Amino acid sequence: MALLEGLTFTGSLGDFSAYRMRGTDKIVMRKKGGARRDEIRNSPAFATARLYMTEFGGCSRMGKHVRQSMQQLRDLADYNISGPINKIMKVVQKQDEANELGRRPIVLSNHTKLLEGFCLNQKYTLDSILRTSINATVDAEGGSAHVEIPRLLRDINFFPNNRHTLFRIEVTLGVAPNFAFNPKTGEYQPPAWHTNNQPSVYTCTDWHAALEGAPAMSLDIAFGELPPDADYSLVLSVGIRFGFTSNKGTVEEVKRAGAAKVLMVVGGKASEKADLSKVDNVPATESVSSPIKDKPSSSRAEVSSGKEQILQPTFSYEYTVADTLQPTMPRAAGNQYAVAQASMQPKKRRTSRSLAEHREVETPPTNKKRQETPSDFTAYYCTMTHAANSRVVYIPA
Repeated sequence: MALLEGLTFTGSLGDFSAYRMRGTDKIVMRKKGGARRDEIRNSPAFATARLYMTEFGGCSRMGKHVRQSMQQLRDLADYNISGPINKIMKVVQKQDEANELGRRPIVLSNHTKLLEGFCLNQKYTLDSILRTSINATVDAEGGSAHVEIPRLLRDINFFPNNRHTLFRIEVTLGVAPNFAFNPKTGEYQPPAWHTNNQPSVYTCTDWHAALEGAPAMSLDIAFGELPPDADYSLVLSVGIRFGFTSNKGTVEEVKRAGAAKVLMVVGGKASEKADLSKVDNVPATESVSSPIKDKPSSSRAEVSSGKEQILQPTFSYEYTVADTLQPTMPRAAGNQYAVAQASMQPKKRRTSRSLAEHREVETPPTNKKRQETPSDFTAYYCTMTHAANSRVVYIPA
Protein backbone atom coordinates (compact mmCIF):
# COMPACT_ATOMS: atom_id res chain seq x y z
CA MET A 1 0.00 0.00 0.00
CA ALA A 2 1.47 3.32 -1.13
CA LEU A 3 1.02 6.50 0.96
CA LEU A 4 1.15 10.08 -0.32
CA GLU A 5 3.20 12.53 1.77
CA GLY A 6 4.66 15.38 -0.32
CA LEU A 7 1.98 15.45 -3.06
CA THR A 8 -1.57 15.42 -1.70
CA PHE A 9 -4.63 14.81 -3.88
CA THR A 10 -7.61 12.47 -4.00
CA GLY A 11 -9.24 10.96 -7.04
CA SER A 12 -7.94 9.39 -10.26
CA LEU A 13 -4.76 10.40 -12.03
CA GLY A 14 -4.07 8.26 -15.07
CA ASP A 15 -3.70 4.66 -13.94
CA PHE A 16 -3.53 5.61 -10.25
CA SER A 17 -6.24 6.31 -7.70
CA ALA A 18 -5.77 8.19 -4.40
CA TYR A 19 -8.30 8.13 -1.55
CA ARG A 20 -8.59 8.49 2.22
CA MET A 21 -9.21 5.41 4.36
CA ARG A 22 -10.54 5.25 7.87
CA GLY A 23 -7.87 4.20 10.35
CA THR A 24 -5.06 6.31 8.88
CA ASP A 25 -4.60 10.07 8.52
CA LYS A 26 -2.65 9.70 5.27
CA ILE A 27 -3.84 9.36 1.69
CA VAL A 28 -3.67 5.87 0.20
CA MET A 29 -2.72 5.34 -3.43
CA ARG A 30 -3.22 2.25 -5.58
CA LYS A 31 -2.84 1.38 -9.24
CA LYS A 32 -5.88 0.51 -11.31
CA GLY A 33 -5.83 -2.99 -12.72
CA GLY A 34 -7.37 -6.40 -12.75
CA ALA A 35 -9.81 -8.08 -15.08
CA ARG A 36 -12.61 -6.17 -16.75
CA ARG A 37 -16.11 -6.36 -15.36
CA ASP A 38 -17.56 -8.12 -18.43
CA GLU A 39 -14.82 -10.75 -18.25
CA ILE A 40 -15.57 -11.53 -14.61
CA ARG A 41 -19.30 -11.84 -15.32
CA ASN A 42 -19.15 -13.85 -18.55
CA SER A 43 -15.77 -15.53 -18.99
CA PRO A 44 -15.59 -19.29 -18.25
CA ALA A 45 -12.24 -18.70 -16.56
CA PHE A 46 -14.04 -16.85 -13.74
CA ALA A 47 -16.75 -19.47 -13.17
CA THR A 48 -15.36 -20.43 -9.76
CA ALA A 49 -14.73 -16.79 -8.86
CA ARG A 50 -18.39 -15.99 -9.53
CA LEU A 51 -19.45 -18.67 -7.04
CA TYR A 52 -17.23 -17.15 -4.36
CA MET A 53 -18.58 -13.70 -5.23
CA THR A 54 -22.15 -14.96 -4.72
CA GLU A 55 -21.27 -16.40 -1.32
CA PHE A 56 -19.45 -13.27 -0.21
CA GLY A 57 -22.45 -11.19 -1.26
CA GLY A 58 -24.58 -13.30 1.08
CA CYS A 59 -22.10 -12.80 3.92
CA SER A 60 -22.14 -9.06 3.32
CA ARG A 61 -25.94 -8.93 3.40
CA MET A 62 -26.14 -10.94 6.58
CA GLY A 63 -23.42 -8.80 8.15
CA LYS A 64 -25.66 -5.80 7.59
CA HIS A 65 -28.47 -7.43 9.58
CA VAL A 66 -26.06 -8.40 12.35
CA ARG A 67 -25.00 -4.76 12.66
CA GLN A 68 -28.66 -3.74 12.74
CA SER A 69 -29.19 -6.05 15.74
CA MET A 70 -26.92 -3.67 17.73
CA GLN A 71 -28.07 -0.49 16.00
CA GLN A 72 -28.16 1.73 19.13
CA LEU A 73 -24.53 0.89 20.00
CA ARG A 74 -22.95 1.23 16.57
CA ASP A 75 -21.90 4.84 17.18
CA LEU A 76 -19.68 3.61 20.04
CA ALA A 77 -17.40 1.82 17.55
CA ASP A 78 -14.07 3.52 16.84
CA TYR A 79 -13.42 1.69 13.54
CA ASN A 80 -15.33 0.22 10.61
CA ILE A 81 -16.82 -3.03 11.96
CA SER A 82 -18.36 -4.11 8.63
CA GLY A 83 -15.32 -6.04 7.40
CA PRO A 84 -14.66 -8.00 10.62
CA ILE A 85 -18.34 -8.98 10.93
CA ASN A 86 -18.44 -10.11 7.30
CA LYS A 87 -15.34 -12.20 8.00
CA ILE A 88 -17.11 -13.94 10.87
CA MET A 89 -20.13 -14.63 8.64
CA LYS A 90 -17.79 -16.20 6.07
CA VAL A 91 -16.38 -18.50 8.75
CA VAL A 92 -19.95 -19.46 9.70
CA GLN A 93 -20.70 -20.21 6.05
CA LYS A 94 -17.66 -22.48 5.74
CA GLN A 95 -19.03 -24.71 8.49
CA ASP A 96 -21.64 -26.03 6.06
CA GLU A 97 -20.53 -29.23 4.32
CA ALA A 98 -23.86 -30.44 2.90
CA ASN A 99 -24.24 -27.89 0.08
CA GLU A 100 -21.98 -27.15 -2.83
CA LEU A 101 -19.91 -24.06 -3.50
CA GLY A 102 -22.05 -21.03 -4.24
CA ARG A 103 -25.08 -22.44 -2.39
CA ARG A 104 -23.82 -22.78 1.19
CA PRO A 105 -26.20 -21.13 3.69
CA ILE A 106 -25.13 -18.89 6.58
CA VAL A 107 -26.69 -20.41 9.69
CA LEU A 108 -25.49 -18.31 12.61
CA SER A 109 -27.99 -19.96 14.97
CA ASN A 110 -25.90 -23.17 14.81
CA HIS A 111 -22.56 -21.41 15.46
CA THR A 112 -23.39 -18.66 17.94
CA LYS A 113 -20.03 -18.84 19.75
CA LEU A 114 -18.25 -17.43 16.71
CA LEU A 115 -19.88 -14.01 17.23
CA GLU A 116 -19.88 -13.88 21.04
CA GLY A 117 -17.32 -11.48 22.46
CA PHE A 118 -17.00 -9.43 19.25
CA CYS A 119 -15.64 -6.02 20.27
CA LEU A 120 -16.65 -2.79 18.60
CA ASN A 121 -13.48 -0.98 19.67
CA GLN A 122 -9.76 -1.28 19.04
CA LYS A 123 -8.25 1.46 21.21
CA TYR A 124 -10.30 1.34 24.43
CA THR A 125 -12.27 -1.88 24.71
CA LEU A 126 -15.16 -2.54 27.09
CA ASP A 127 -13.11 -5.14 28.98
CA SER A 128 -10.41 -2.55 29.65
CA ILE A 129 -12.96 -0.14 31.16
CA LEU A 130 -15.18 -2.62 33.03
CA ARG A 131 -12.70 -5.08 34.49
CA THR A 132 -15.39 -7.28 35.96
CA SER A 133 -17.69 -9.99 34.76
CA ILE A 134 -21.16 -9.06 33.48
CA ASN A 135 -23.65 -11.86 34.04
CA ALA A 136 -26.43 -12.26 31.49
CA THR A 137 -29.15 -14.78 30.63
CA VAL A 138 -31.22 -14.95 27.46
CA ASP A 139 -34.61 -16.65 27.26
CA ALA A 140 -34.98 -17.77 23.65
CA GLU A 141 -38.57 -18.95 24.11
CA GLY A 142 -39.74 -15.68 25.65
CA GLY A 143 -37.43 -13.40 23.65
CA SER A 144 -36.09 -11.65 26.74
CA ALA A 145 -32.75 -11.07 28.46
CA HIS A 146 -31.55 -10.22 31.96
CA VAL A 147 -28.21 -8.44 32.56
CA GLU A 148 -26.54 -7.95 35.95
CA ILE A 149 -23.73 -5.43 36.42
CA PRO A 150 -21.82 -5.73 39.71
CA ARG A 151 -20.79 -2.78 41.82
CA LEU A 152 -18.31 -0.53 40.01
CA LEU A 153 -15.46 0.95 42.07
CA ARG A 154 -13.15 3.54 40.58
CA ASP A 155 -9.60 2.25 39.93
CA ILE A 156 -10.62 -1.21 41.23
CA ASN A 157 -12.80 -2.72 38.54
CA PHE A 158 -13.82 0.50 36.77
CA PHE A 159 -11.32 2.50 34.69
CA PRO A 160 -13.22 5.19 32.71
CA ASN A 161 -11.84 8.01 30.62
CA ASN A 162 -10.84 10.89 32.91
CA ARG A 163 -12.07 13.51 30.44
CA HIS A 164 -15.75 12.62 30.93
CA THR A 165 -17.77 13.10 34.09
CA LEU A 166 -20.82 10.88 33.56
CA PHE A 167 -21.46 7.39 32.24
CA ARG A 168 -24.26 4.87 31.82
CA ILE A 169 -24.60 1.21 30.76
CA GLU A 170 -26.63 0.42 27.64
CA VAL A 171 -28.01 -2.93 26.44
CA THR A 172 -29.55 -3.95 23.09
CA LEU A 173 -31.27 -7.16 22.01
CA GLY A 174 -31.73 -7.77 18.29
CA VAL A 175 -32.62 -10.45 15.77
CA ALA A 176 -30.05 -11.69 13.22
CA PRO A 177 -31.77 -13.95 10.64
CA ASN A 178 -30.02 -16.80 8.88
CA PHE A 179 -29.40 -16.42 5.17
CA ALA A 180 -29.90 -19.06 2.46
CA PHE A 181 -29.48 -19.07 -1.31
CA ASN A 182 -32.70 -18.57 -3.26
CA PRO A 183 -32.43 -20.32 -6.66
CA LYS A 184 -35.33 -18.27 -8.06
CA THR A 185 -33.65 -14.91 -7.53
CA GLY A 186 -30.05 -16.15 -7.60
CA GLU A 187 -29.24 -14.27 -4.39
CA TYR A 188 -28.89 -14.88 -0.68
CA GLN A 189 -31.99 -13.83 1.23
CA PRO A 190 -33.29 -13.95 4.82
CA PRO A 191 -36.55 -15.69 5.72
CA ALA A 192 -39.73 -14.14 4.33
CA TRP A 193 -40.85 -12.84 7.71
CA HIS A 194 -37.78 -10.64 8.19
CA THR A 195 -37.72 -7.04 6.99
CA ASN A 196 -35.03 -4.39 6.96
CA ASN A 197 -37.14 -2.22 9.25
CA GLN A 198 -37.04 -4.70 12.13
CA PRO A 199 -35.14 -2.72 14.82
CA SER A 200 -33.56 -4.01 17.99
CA VAL A 201 -34.89 -3.22 21.46
CA TYR A 202 -32.87 -0.98 23.76
CA THR A 203 -32.58 -0.10 27.44
CA CYS A 204 -30.06 1.72 29.64
CA THR A 205 -29.29 2.70 33.25
CA ASP A 206 -29.34 6.15 34.79
CA TRP A 207 -26.38 8.50 34.52
CA HIS A 208 -23.70 8.03 37.20
CA ALA A 209 -20.65 10.03 38.17
CA ALA A 210 -17.51 8.57 36.65
CA LEU A 211 -15.42 9.53 39.72
CA GLU A 212 -17.68 7.66 42.13
CA GLY A 213 -18.59 4.56 40.17
CA ALA A 214 -22.01 2.95 40.54
CA PRO A 215 -23.84 0.40 42.73
CA ALA A 216 -24.86 -3.02 41.46
CA MET A 217 -27.45 -2.73 38.69
CA SER A 218 -29.66 -5.04 36.66
CA LEU A 219 -31.41 -4.53 33.32
CA ASP A 220 -34.28 -6.45 31.73
CA ILE A 221 -35.09 -6.30 28.04
CA ALA A 222 -37.61 -8.20 25.91
CA PHE A 223 -39.16 -8.36 22.44
CA GLY A 224 -42.84 -7.76 21.85
CA GLU A 225 -43.25 -10.65 19.38
CA LEU A 226 -40.88 -13.40 18.27
CA PRO A 227 -40.40 -14.54 14.66
CA PRO A 228 -42.61 -17.42 13.44
CA ASP A 229 -39.76 -19.92 13.08
CA ALA A 230 -36.35 -20.68 14.59
CA ASP A 231 -34.31 -19.49 11.60
CA TYR A 232 -32.64 -16.62 13.49
CA SER A 233 -30.38 -15.71 16.42
CA LEU A 234 -30.85 -13.36 19.37
CA VAL A 235 -27.87 -11.00 19.71
CA LEU A 236 -27.38 -9.37 23.14
CA SER A 237 -24.92 -6.46 23.19
CA VAL A 238 -23.74 -4.24 26.06
CA GLY A 239 -21.86 -0.94 26.06
CA ILE A 240 -20.83 2.03 28.14
CA ARG A 241 -21.52 5.61 27.04
CA PHE A 242 -20.05 8.80 28.48
CA GLY A 243 -21.69 12.18 28.88
CA PHE A 244 -21.36 15.62 30.42
CA THR A 245 -23.62 18.24 31.96
CA SER A 246 -24.25 21.19 29.66
CA ASN A 247 -24.75 24.83 30.66
CA LYS A 248 -28.51 24.31 30.53
CA GLY A 249 -28.32 21.61 33.18
CA THR A 250 -29.09 18.74 30.82
CA VAL A 251 -26.90 15.72 30.16
CA GLU A 252 -25.49 15.45 26.66
CA GLU A 253 -23.81 12.43 25.14
CA VAL A 254 -20.20 12.53 24.04
CA LYS A 255 -19.98 11.36 20.45
CA ARG A 256 -17.74 8.38 19.74
CA ALA A 257 -16.77 8.04 23.37
CA GLY A 258 -17.33 4.70 25.04
CA ALA A 259 -17.08 1.03 24.19
CA ALA A 260 -19.32 -1.95 23.41
CA LYS A 261 -19.22 -5.64 22.58
CA VAL A 262 -21.46 -8.60 21.77
CA LEU A 263 -22.17 -10.21 25.12
CA MET A 264 -24.20 -13.29 24.13
CA VAL A 265 -25.73 -14.93 21.03
CA VAL A 266 -28.47 -17.55 21.34
CA GLY A 267 -30.21 -19.52 18.61
CA GLY A 268 -33.86 -18.61 18.21
CA LYS A 269 -36.95 -20.72 18.75
CA ALA A 270 -40.25 -20.68 16.91
CA SER A 271 -43.12 -18.73 18.38
CA GLU A 272 -45.95 -20.84 19.81
CA LYS A 273 -48.56 -18.50 18.33
CA ALA A 274 -47.20 -18.69 14.78
CA ASP A 275 -48.79 -20.76 12.03
CA LEU A 276 -45.83 -22.32 10.27
CA SER A 277 -48.00 -23.54 7.39
CA LYS A 278 -48.54 -19.94 6.26
CA VAL A 279 -44.91 -18.90 6.43
CA ASP A 280 -42.99 -19.03 3.17
CA ASN A 281 -39.42 -19.21 4.37
CA VAL A 282 -36.32 -20.00 2.40
CA PRO A 283 -34.88 -23.27 3.77
CA ALA A 284 -31.56 -22.73 5.49
CA THR A 285 -30.08 -26.00 4.25
CA GLU A 286 -31.46 -26.14 0.72
CA SER A 287 -29.37 -28.20 -1.65
CA VAL A 288 -29.76 -27.31 -5.32
CA SER A 289 -27.68 -27.96 -8.37
CA SER A 290 -25.40 -25.26 -9.64
CA PRO A 291 -27.03 -23.49 -12.61
CA ILE A 292 -23.79 -22.69 -14.42
CA LYS A 293 -24.32 -21.91 -18.08
CA ASP A 294 -20.79 -20.90 -18.96
CA LYS A 295 -18.80 -22.75 -21.53
CA PRO A 296 -16.02 -25.03 -20.31
CA SER A 297 -12.55 -23.62 -19.99
CA SER A 298 -11.15 -26.47 -22.12
CA SER A 299 -12.47 -28.62 -24.95
CA ARG A 300 -12.59 -31.76 -22.80
CA ALA A 301 -13.86 -30.30 -19.53
CA GLU A 302 -17.24 -29.49 -18.08
CA VAL A 303 -17.70 -26.74 -15.51
CA SER A 304 -19.68 -28.03 -12.54
CA SER A 305 -19.80 -26.61 -9.01
CA GLY A 306 -16.63 -24.64 -9.49
CA LYS A 307 -14.60 -27.67 -10.58
CA GLU A 308 -13.49 -29.18 -13.87
CA GLN A 309 -14.20 -32.84 -14.51
CA ILE A 310 -12.77 -34.78 -17.42
CA LEU A 311 -15.50 -36.57 -19.33
CA GLN A 312 -14.52 -40.12 -20.17
CA PRO A 313 -16.28 -42.10 -22.93
CA THR A 314 -18.88 -44.45 -21.47
CA PHE A 315 -19.64 -47.90 -22.93
CA SER A 316 -22.01 -50.66 -21.90
CA TYR A 317 -21.54 -54.31 -22.86
CA GLU A 318 -23.89 -57.28 -23.24
CA TYR A 319 -23.19 -60.98 -23.43
CA THR A 320 -24.77 -63.28 -25.99
CA VAL A 321 -25.64 -66.89 -25.45
CA ALA A 322 -22.24 -67.89 -26.74
CA ASP A 323 -20.60 -65.59 -24.18
CA THR A 324 -19.18 -63.41 -26.94
CA LEU A 325 -18.49 -59.83 -25.91
CA GLN A 326 -19.97 -57.27 -28.23
CA PRO A 327 -20.14 -53.49 -27.89
CA THR A 328 -23.54 -51.87 -28.04
CA MET A 329 -24.67 -48.29 -28.22
CA PRO A 330 -23.62 -46.27 -25.16
CA ARG A 331 -26.34 -45.76 -22.58
CA ALA A 332 -24.99 -42.76 -20.72
CA ALA A 333 -27.71 -40.56 -19.29
CA GLY A 334 -26.39 -37.32 -20.75
CA ASN A 335 -25.83 -38.60 -24.30
CA GLN A 336 -28.09 -37.19 -26.97
CA TYR A 337 -26.42 -38.68 -29.99
CA ALA A 338 -24.96 -42.07 -30.79
CA VAL A 339 -23.33 -42.64 -34.14
CA ALA A 340 -21.23 -45.35 -35.70
CA GLN A 341 -17.70 -44.58 -36.69
CA ALA A 342 -15.69 -46.24 -39.42
CA SER A 343 -13.59 -49.19 -38.25
CA MET A 344 -9.86 -49.33 -38.02
CA GLN A 345 -9.40 -50.63 -41.53
CA PRO A 346 -6.40 -49.68 -43.66
CA LYS A 347 -6.83 -46.49 -45.57
CA LYS A 348 -8.14 -46.89 -49.10
CA ARG A 349 -7.21 -44.91 -52.07
CA ARG A 350 -9.19 -41.70 -52.32
CA THR A 351 -11.79 -41.72 -55.05
CA SER A 352 -13.02 -38.83 -57.04
CA ARG A 353 -15.57 -36.50 -55.53
CA SER A 354 -18.21 -37.26 -58.16
CA LEU A 355 -18.10 -40.98 -57.45
CA ALA A 356 -18.19 -40.42 -53.72
CA GLU A 357 -21.44 -38.47 -53.97
CA HIS A 358 -23.32 -41.40 -55.57
CA ARG A 359 -21.82 -44.07 -53.38
CA GLU A 360 -24.21 -45.63 -50.90
CA VAL A 361 -23.18 -45.52 -47.27
CA GLU A 362 -22.90 -48.95 -45.72
CA THR A 363 -24.33 -49.19 -42.23
CA PRO A 364 -22.87 -51.60 -39.73
CA PRO A 365 -25.08 -54.45 -38.55
CA THR A 366 -27.47 -53.62 -35.72
CA ASN A 367 -27.94 -56.16 -32.97
CA LYS A 368 -31.56 -55.63 -32.05
CA LYS A 369 -32.14 -59.29 -31.06
CA ARG A 370 -28.70 -59.89 -29.56
CA GLN A 371 -27.53 -61.64 -32.69
CA GLU A 372 -23.97 -62.81 -32.78
CA THR A 373 -21.41 -60.34 -33.98
CA PRO A 374 -19.92 -61.17 -37.41
CA SER A 375 -16.37 -62.37 -37.30
CA ASP A 376 -15.20 -59.51 -39.48
CA PHE A 377 -16.92 -56.91 -37.31
CA THR A 378 -14.43 -54.20 -36.56
CA ALA A 379 -16.67 -51.18 -36.12
CA TYR A 380 -16.73 -49.35 -32.88
CA TYR A 381 -18.79 -46.61 -31.49
CA CYS A 382 -18.15 -43.25 -30.05
CA THR A 383 -20.38 -40.78 -28.35
CA MET A 384 -21.23 -37.20 -28.91
CA THR A 385 -21.80 -35.41 -25.60
CA HIS A 386 -22.93 -31.90 -24.79
CA ALA A 387 -20.38 -30.49 -22.34
CA ALA A 388 -21.99 -27.26 -21.15
CA ASN A 389 -22.92 -25.42 -24.39
CA SER A 390 -20.37 -27.01 -26.76
CA ARG A 391 -20.58 -30.38 -28.48
CA VAL A 392 -17.54 -32.59 -27.91
CA VAL A 393 -16.75 -35.89 -29.61
CA TYR A 394 -14.79 -38.41 -27.58
CA ILE A 395 -12.94 -41.22 -29.40
CA PRO A 396 -11.35 -43.89 -27.22
CA ALA A 397 -7.73 -44.72 -27.81
